[in-house]
Amino acid sequence: MARFARSHAMERPVSTNAGLGSIRLITANGEVVPLAFTPPQAMGKTFTIPLPRLEADRYKIEWQVNAEDGHVMAAGLNFLISGAPCMLTSAPLPKPKQS
Repeated sequence: MARFARSHAMERPVSTNAGLGSIRLITANGEVVPLAFTPPQAMGKTFTIPLPRLEADRYKIEWQVNAEDGHVMAAGLNFLISGAPCMLTSAPLPKPKQS
């Protein structure tokens, strides 16, 4: 799960080591928003993608990862920016309290 707050990046964890093959950010009108990001060659479980300043609009971010065993997984999420322009970041989820 990605969590967002106002800042400069989106962080997206995956369940296993994978390579980030591609990522794109799209407005509600279908315009691709340029990202100043080149996917790393190393595999990992978390990828941090710097995002540009985003105006109020609906967006979709789509990504594709390549698993160590070679299969490709694609996913995405839709989000809305309302009000004043802002930047996004994700934050780690709080750890569950142990009983």
